[in-house]
Amino acid sequence: MILENIEKKDGFFLTAIKNLIRKNNYLELTIQQIEGEITKKEFDKELKNNSEKYVIEIDQLKDPTDVTFIIQIYKSLEPFLKDIDRENIGLDEISEMFSVNQQQLVDAVKILKSNFKKQFFVE
Repeated sequence: MILENIEKKDGFFLTAIKNLIRKNNYLELTIQQIEGEITKKEFDKELKNNSEKYVIEIDQLKDPTDVTFIIQIYKSLEPFLKDIDRENIGLDEISEMFSVNQQQLVDAVKILKSNFKKQFFVE
């Protein structure tokens, strides 16, 4: 169980890093097009032929409790986000960073809150 959790968390870390690289690659490619280094046709061809370098795919969250790993990783990144307007970092950015459907993130957090209340606050 512990090893499985470590592997899951490592997987989310790796996904976040890959997606940040993809986003950076896409921005660099866009700048090349804007500055006239490549044409729109070359831009489109590059995206089509090398989509794995640029395209972030959003997947389904396999287990709602996996959102705890996403929260932990995001919290560990907060010191590095100090120069960024944190109020503008929203659910869509977190979803994109970890390749997880936004609505599933919201639903998973609700489930965790509900389970926490049930576990610690007997009604």
